[in-house]
Amino acid sequence: MQEGEPSTAVFLQLCSSGGRSSRLFLFSQIDALCKRSKESEAAFLSVYKRLIDVPDPVSALEAAQQLQLTVRKMHDVETENQKLREKLQEYDRDSAQAKGH
Repeated sequence: MQEGEPSTAVFLQLCSSGGRSSRLFLFSQIDALCKRSKESEAAFLSVYKRLIDVPDPVSALEAAQQLQLTVRKMHDVETENQKLREKLQEYDRDSAQAKGH
């Protein structure tokens, strides 16, 4: 119920009073509620129609996760490769020093 709208107790009181203006008021409120209901249903249906055509994101998310794992592995391999190059340079220096003596 929105602010400013009569409550159920007010409706029941108006029904029991039975005046013509009371009934007209009730009918106008019923019409307003029906209109809001139809608008809500139309809005829901519009959103539903847009979402029903959207492809399932699971396969794209799985592919992204797989790519993320691959990138992580590549980073690890690059790090290891850099360490091995440094170690090889160290061995080359040690070898050159050993030959120089």
